[in-house]
Amino acid sequence: LSWCRPFSRLSSCGERPTRLLRWSEELLHALAPGAAAAGVRVDSLLVQVYAAGGSLLPHTDADLSWGLGVSLGAEAVFECLPRGDG
Repeated sequence: LSWCRPFSRLSSCGERPTRLLRWSEELLHALAPGAAAAGVRVDSLLVQVYAAGGSLLPHTDADLSWGLGVSLGAEAVFECLPRGDG
């Protein structure tokens, strides 16, 4: 599921997920007050589902600003700015 997917700006859902976008923005602003002060708005969503033991290979996102990862129903490890990278 995606809404205004980063980079392509394509969507797989038929209508804007307004409540989910608003909830994501409120969560981001609560966790990172600097984002709210800077006027950062959540304008895209991407849902990823992994099978048991699945993962996303380490990578670097380019040309993006703020990001918010939410794990539902399972434990997740998110590594940001690994040692020597910032």
